[in-house]
Amino acid sequence: MAKEVWEVTSQKRKLTEDEISILILIIAILLGGWFRFMPAWLAGFPVNDGGMFYTMMEELQANHFVPPLYTSYNHLNIPFAYPPLAFYIGAFLSSIFNLSGFEVLQWLPALVNSLTIPVFFLLAKEIIGDRFKSAIATLVFAFTPHLVEWLSMGGGLTRSFGTLFMMLTALFSYRMFVLEHNKYILLTILVGSLTALSHTESTIFAIA
Repeated sequence: MAKEVWEVTSQKRKLTEDEISILILIIAILLGGWFRFMPAWLAGFPVNDGGMFYTMMEELQANHFVPPLYTSYNHLNIPFAYPPLAFYIGAFLSSIFNLSGFEVLQWLPALVNSLTIPVFFLLAKEIIGDRFKSAIATLVFAFTPHLVEWLSMGGGLTRSFGTLFMMLTALFSYRMFVLEHNKYILLTILVGSLTALSHTESTIFAIA
């Protein structure tokens, strides 16, 4: 009896395609997230750009979260006309958790950019209809250099939110129109509105 149990337990079980897909997705999320956080961690400071966004968050806080007419960045009196959602979120987190604006710009873009990885998987699985192929596509997405850098640097504060909500808009609108699930109408309206409030270029992509 003991010998039979040993023979059964010693047999190597092959992973199913779904299990392999899950492993690939976990690798994409963990390593893709690490590559999004690593530049800011190594630098100890927001990477590349974001100075104007830092100023705009500070001005929102100083003005009790009422957007001023102009931002004083570089003393140019630039109209405060940028989609404001990311500034409000950053300024709110800074106030609630007593974080500096530099800390918000250092970590928040990378965090939101990391969330785009599982959302991309959901979108790919919806369109492709194959979990394994969608996991492979997500792995490629997670390590695409431009997406890693462009959305995670200091100025990625708005770009990361815009991309995340744009992808959710594509996901829910696909379910609404292609699958004819009317329950996704409100979700599509919500994330579409959040896209418009986050980033102008992402809004154009969402509409397209």
